[in-house]
Amino acid sequence: MSSIQSLNTTNKESSNFWNFTNNITIETVFQGKIFLKSKNAAFKSCELALAQNYLIKIIPNSANKVALLDKKIIEPFTEAIDQTELFGFKISDSEVSQRFYVENREKLYEWLAAFQVLNKNFMRKIKDDRNIQNTMVTSEELQNSKEESDGISLSCLIKNQYKETIPEALSIKNTKQEYLTSVYALTNFSDDFTLLNEIGHGTVGKVYLANNNSTGKQFAVKAINKEDLAKNEMGLENLVNEIKVMRKLNHPNIIKIHDVYECSNHICLILDYVEHDNLFSRIIEKKAFDENTVARFATKLLSVLDYLSSLNIIHRDIKLENILMTSEDNDYDFKLADFGLAAELNENSLTRCGSPGYIAPEILRKLSYDFKADIFSSGVIFYILLSGKMPFSGRNTIEILRKNRDGIVSFQNEIWRHVSKKGIRFIMKLMEPNHKLRPFAKEALGDPWLQRGLNKLDKKLSNKTLAESVNKKMKIGP
Repeated sequence: MSSIQSLNTTNKESSNFWNFTNNITIETVFQGKIFLKSKNAAFKSCELALAQNYLIKIIPNSANKVALLDKKIIEPFTEAIDQTELFGFKISDSEVSQRFYVENREKLYEWLAAFQVLNKNFMRKIKDDRNIQNTMVTSEELQNSKEESDGISLSCLIKNQYKETIPEALSIKNTKQEYLTSVYALTNFSDDFTLLNEIGHGTVGKVYLANNNSTGKQFAVKAINKEDLAKNEMGLENLVNEIKVMRKLNHPNIIKIHDVYECSNHICLILDYVEHDNLFSRIIEKKAFDENTVARFATKLLSVLDYLSSLNIIHRDIKLENILMTSEDNDYDFKLADFGLAAELNENSLTRCGSPGYIAPEILRKLSYDFKADIFSSGVIFYILLSGKMPFSGRNTIEILRKNRDGIVSFQNEIWRHVSKKGIRFIMKLMEPNHKLRPFAKEALGDPWLQRGLNKLDKKLSNKTLAESVNKKMKIGP
């Protein structure tokens, strides 16, 4: 039983919300468990189904209750009761209203997305609770965008992009739902955020620094042009994967997605803002890191990869530029970013993707691959951090990819004489060209070189703290 059922609120089920009863089977496109407030101030669960113009409360062994959705408004909300956060949506018009509670935020996204895809007109006016923010953006256009738009809608893009892959014999419920959860977006970005300046750009969009108008907190806004998505065969699929994957993640070393916004021309992801540089800029500045620092960094990154694999997720673009440093005081605290190529792993993953110089050889050899592909990429990063050199270099991309595919790594540079044999063996193990011999993240985390490095760093930090404490006690002032 869900904890929501034991809570009390003042929102009881409205008897006039339901227009009529009907035991005739109506084809539905979405169905799920919701909670309604009963007369005795307790929550009761029931099945709710969504049809083209109807909302249906399914009552076992009796006639179902049906409500017309025409000219009604949906309003997502959150409530905090007895230190429990509740999620739900209210459907109302000028005369009646009804609150529906759901189990968690993810379920709320599913329902809102189902409404949006099913009936765009129903979503003409969305009243957005400040705690459930979701929409889209870009520079001046983002800031000045209207709630209603005649432009390309995200839901229409999804219908068009995926129509070839949806078997006609299957119902919408079974084929669209996996996309719905990932892409639901609200539309009042300009009310919620103020753009400050552009802080980055990539192949699919730009990144802006923005202030949340309610809290004053700063976020990074990744803005993607919808027309570019429509032209790019894989663009929309990658975006859907990115949102879908990131909404599942909750890890201190991974950039968090907070909301998704839709404007007339852009889709925007509201992400954690990291004010420091990325790992590429950091290594350019420092040339190379010492072994102890790399050991601490490696432990954190491998822990992230182990976490991703536990969720059946592969990143597929682990590289220096996608690691954002979160501290100026050390070189091992970071957040992993850019999940544009991330996906849930299939048994026979064959998609060739990644960044030249970091790609696992099995991907370039057109073999099936698994989570060990990310392990190879992490090995490339550790190689660079210890030596300041790329393991695969060349005069052009083709030459780099050829060496990358062969996976032959050299440790002949002078700098490797200052790296322990255990450290070199650790890198070789992660960059093993034969993926069958390469370890998974959990196995790599047990390597003795990592533990030795951590012990040395912890001892160094402890000595520093002790010295500072002694200095304070011995300080002699006037």
